[in-house]
Amino acid sequence: MTTKDQSNLNGLANHNNNDNNEEAKKIEETESLDKMSELRMSSNNTFDIKASPRRRSIQQALNKLAALQQGEEFITAALMGPTTASTTMRINRRIEQSYLQDIESTVDREKSFSLGDILENVSSGMEVIVDDDFSLCFKRPRRRAWNWNAYLLLLWSIGVVIRYCILLPVRIIGMALAVLCTLLQFWCWGKLFAHDARKKLRYELWSIHFCIRMILASWSAVIEYKGVIASKKANQIYVANHTTMVDWLVVGQNTPFCVVGQLHPTKPFVYYMQSVFLKALDCIWFNRQEQKDRAQAMQRIKDHIQEKERPRLLIFPEGTCVNNEYCIQFKKGAFGLGAEICPVAIKYNKSFADGYWISRDRSFPMHLFDIMTSWALVAEVYYLEPQRQQAHETDIEFTNRVKQMIAEAAGLKNVEWNGYLKHYKPSERVIDAQRKIKADELERTYRQMVRQTNIVDRALGNATNT
Repeated sequence: MTTKDQSNLNGLANHNNNDNNEEAKKIEETESLDKMSELRMSSNNTFDIKASPRRRSIQQALNKLAALQQGEEFITAALMGPTTASTTMRINRRIEQSYLQDIESTVDREKSFSLGDILENVSSGMEVIVDDDFSLCFKRPRRRAWNWNAYLLLLWSIGVVIRYCILLPVRIIGMALAVLCTLLQFWCWGKLFAHDARKKLRYELWSIHFCIRMILASWSAVIEYKGVIASKKANQIYVANHTTMVDWLVVGQNTPFCVVGQLHPTKPFVYYMQSVFLKALDCIWFNRQEQKDRAQAMQRIKDHIQEKERPRLLIFPEGTCVNNEYCIQFKKGAFGLGAEICPVAIKYNKSFADGYWISRDRSFPMHLFDIMTSWALVAEVYYLEPQRQQAHETDIEFTNRVKQMIAEAAGLKNVEWNGYLKHYKPSERVIDAQRKIKADELERTYRQMVRQTNIVDRALGNATNT
């Protein structure tokens, strides 16, 4: 091999080495670009659409609150709900703190932009709209009127005249007569048994029972009772799902029940009914604004269930009216007293009258107006087997077991939503939390895009120089 051939080989080798070095640099820059950029356009790449962080954090927040409730001792709010504004504010802060912690835990500080983020956000929005089972618990289901068509228009018009011009006046007169007759009977019992309190109480209970039957009869109520009501005994509490204030009348047609509720001294008629008309039932009234009054009410509940002679105690542990399609979380207060729990399930037939009362949309008199202008009030009441807390059960587990029984008997969907959230309004910091997360992600994405652009510019500049 000549010297000239050797020099040519060396030059070729150097050229190959330079080409290899340039290719290595290009490969390294390309790898760095791929590493920095998450915009993978290859069709072989797939995106994992995870569960919505928002919905996951809400569920985790609820689970934390449930666990926190399980560890708490029995307090008045567990049965009657929040009291003063400070108590409500404290509960709101706990909900928001748990929610924000879960939101913060799902944030990936090193996360870069990917096409999957778009699909994830779209999926999150669709889940909120489609799977919104919370608001469904409190919405009145839309029912298509089967008799609203051209063929039945004449019959429908006749029905409207009958319901509003005949049935409504008759029912109003029937309710008024029932109440007046009961008050007259109270006056008679007071005169006849002025020195015999026990006999006077027994006859007053009979009068109230008679009044309930009269009112339901005026509404053309058709109520079917299934099962056998438990024998009356001490240390016994009845619990039922809650749809309307009329639930008490529907259940009380068989036997009068004592109820727990808020006292309304500012409403003269309501206050008179609570303090005089229902006095024989020994109902337990309290003032939500007075913590001391509520504590006394709790003590009265404990004293009430210890005496067999007193009327049965009925509690609605949901704490709010639900649309009779769902069964939401029960307050655990009534289940932590060591008493025998007698479940009662109530199911209304909406083909005749929708018993659901939305207090924010309709006042109670207007709710009664809706019932009295319907053809009939049709309902089924299920008396279930009495239950006691088992040795291995916590208060929460016992509560959920009874709730499951009621939901299955009445054909309701069993959900874990807390009825308190119906009245909960998120604060600005909760709303801004999601905005801040998205703003941070967009800012990181912008910075990454700037870095990627600089790398591309350098790569193109190097290629041009070469």
